[in-house]
Amino acid sequence: MEAKYVSWRKLIWVVFIAALAAFTLAYASPALMRITGIDYGIFQYVGKGILSGQLPYRDLYDHKPPTVFYINALGLALGRGSRWGIWTLELLSLSAAGALCALYLRRYFGRLASALATAAFVLNLTFFHQGGNFTEEYALPFEFGALFFLSLWDAGKQRRLHAFLMGACAASASTLKQPLGAIAVSIGLYLLIRALEERNLRRFLSVALLAAAGFASVWVGWFAYFSLRGALPEFWEAAFAYNVALSSISIGQRLQALGTALVTLFNSAPFFMLALLSWLAAVPFLIFHDQHVRTLISRRWLGWPLLFMGVLGLYNGIFRREFIPYSAEQLGARQVVEIVLGIALAALAVVWLRSRLPGGLSKRLNQLWQEDHTSLRLPLLIAAIDLPVQLVMISLSGNNFEHYYMSALPSLTVLCAFFFWYLSAQPQRPQAITWTLVLSLPVLLIGAAAGLQKARFSEDRYTRVIAQYVQSVTQPDDGIFYWGNLAPVYIESQRQSPSRFFFTDPLFLTGYTNRQHTTVFLHELQAEPPALIISASNAERPLLYTADPAECSALADMDTARSLAHAQFEGREALIPEGMPEVYAWICANYTPEEVQLSAEDNWVKTFYHYTPGHKRPSSP
Repeated sequence: MEAKYVSWRKLIWVVFIAALAAFTLAYASPALMRITGIDYGIFQYVGKGILSGQLPYRDLYDHKPPTVFYINALGLALGRGSRWGIWTLELLSLSAAGALCALYLRRYFGRLASALATAAFVLNLTFFHQGGNFTEEYALPFEFGALFFLSLWDAGKQRRLHAFLMGACAASASTLKQPLGAIAVSIGLYLLIRALEERNLRRFLSVALLAAAGFASVWVGWFAYFSLRGALPEFWEAAFAYNVALSSISIGQRLQALGTALVTLFNSAPFFMLALLSWLAAVPFLIFHDQHVRTLISRRWLGWPLLFMGVLGLYNGIFRREFIPYSAEQLGARQVVEIVLGIALAALAVVWLRSRLPGGLSKRLNQLWQEDHTSLRLPLLIAAIDLPVQLVMISLSGNNFEHYYMSALPSLTVLCAFFFWYLSAQPQRPQAITWTLVLSLPVLLIGAAAGLQKARFSEDRYTRVIAQYVQSVTQPDDGIFYWGNLAPVYIESQRQSPSRFFFTDPLFLTGYTNRQHTTVFLHELQAEPPALIISASNAERPLLYTADPAECSALADMDTARSLAHAQFEGREALIPEGMPEVYAWICANYTPEEVQLSAEDNWVKTFYHYTPGHKRPSSP
């Protein structure tokens, strides 16, 4: 009877989590969100291509690792071409993340705190869920899975298997987007700290090797798959080389992005503010409740990381790039702060390494101790490590899109659970529980209100109008090309791109795009000329054209192209990769532009290039 009661209680809890997930994702269902966002459209387009026999990277280019494309292919197959299949997979993914979250938290924080934190996690996802079908969203069950298997390993249950599964979960997250594997870094740092505390490096190496085997097995599977399909070079270049170039920003830009990430989280909702404040409280809590942590922070070798951070701060404040210093005019408040902090950290490091300060600190902390051990050590130490690691990874490219912050939700949720646990664990039990429930209301209700506000009909009119125009001037079998990144145009117009480069981002990336890419692009356009090219040209992705047909061949010259771009974009420096002028010359010779007013009400005017081979155009517009 007791077993049946427990199973029913678990089932009710799973249904409750699934209901919360459905509520949060309702606004992104095809019933309410008629047209998707850019990333959603890219993944859906590639997924649709997979079902028709095409292969990512070789036939359809995007720089994400492969898992998200095959999730979309599976969703479209389940939905028989409808987005409902993708939405169902999103629902299953978030429900699984919520269930694993609850299982992990319950091991440490009890029923009340884990229930409140899990509900808060699912409801507050809405603040960073920008239409859905994102890699960060699908990574959540794998991140929580890695944490759950770590907790099982720590409990001594089938350690080899759980270490392997922990690595496999982290790898699965990284096959959606490499920085999403950051949970592996956090877990690795935690295990290393434990090994240093216990002075048992052999144990650390054992679990690290097993986790690495799990991690490698997932990636080896993908490498083997693309190797057997004859697309290994394309896979490597798109999923790895492109992302290295995309992340090649200065330390200053990265630090600025990191500051933006902190401000964004703090200002988003009470859930995130509460979690960040709890992060500040987690380390002091561990210091006063765990002898191992007190010993660790008083070790002399901690001076070396402090020295490294000090030197890094000095370098970043003095040098603009490499060893080229800022001029006096370029030195601003940020550089001064970095120099001062760098000097302070370096000085502290020298004192720490050369003085008796670590020993004195150890004695003082031991006088203040409250407990020798706390069962919260694993989740709190992991969360304290993981949150800054995730924020660094979020800021890796300098593009802090809101959906990037979903990757930090596991550590934020743990910290939120810590807050609720601490409140409910106060000596006066009834009052403590009452205050816990009262203070949880803003966290839960504001997330629910935001989700409810989003749950209304929405449609991107701009995409719809473009798609309607495309359908009116082309045939179903005609190819089109969107000179920009608005991939949903292909979905809504039910047209295909003749090139693997169905959006232009990979064709205009500094440090990556070369003549090989532009040559492949030109040959694919020439092999199957699109009936229509839709222009979203700007200085970052210029489409250059001259009205005089006699001057088209001159566009193949880089100097001529740059001169035209300089005039067209009013002196702004335009990015023109090697080989792109030849593309301009071919388009100029074979296409006729048309300015179309898509909406008189909004004065939307768009340039469309119609394929007119051999047609003699007038020399002036």
